[in-house]
Amino acid sequence: ARNDAHIALMSSNSEQSPLYEIVLGGWSNSKSVIRDRKQGKALATHVGRVLNENSYRTFFIKWNNGRITVQNGRKQRIVEWTDVSNPLRIRNIGVSTGWGATGVWNISC
Repeated sequence: ARNDAHIALMSSNSEQSPLYEIVLGGWSNSKSVIRDRKQGKALATHVGRVLNENSYRTFFIKWNNGRITVQNGRKQRIVEWTDVSNPLRIRNIGVSTGWGATGVWNISC
């Protein structure tokens, strides 16, 4: 994708339930954020380009006890945030591109 790779860490199998949203390469691939709900306020932000529409980019996303960490393929931290108020138990993930972007996902667990 050239911009807007979205990952939802969901507390159920519905995007209407509480979730964390990670946006990679949003705002024309100028920044990445973690939010505590869909389209919520940015709680952690990384400024800089992370996506490339002509090649795969690897990302590692980890969560544990409310801490969410996103790393690039070299294991360098891009963005990190901890939910200290009410950490969700992650049961599912969702992926999509947004805002007119198209992309190809290759997910390894």
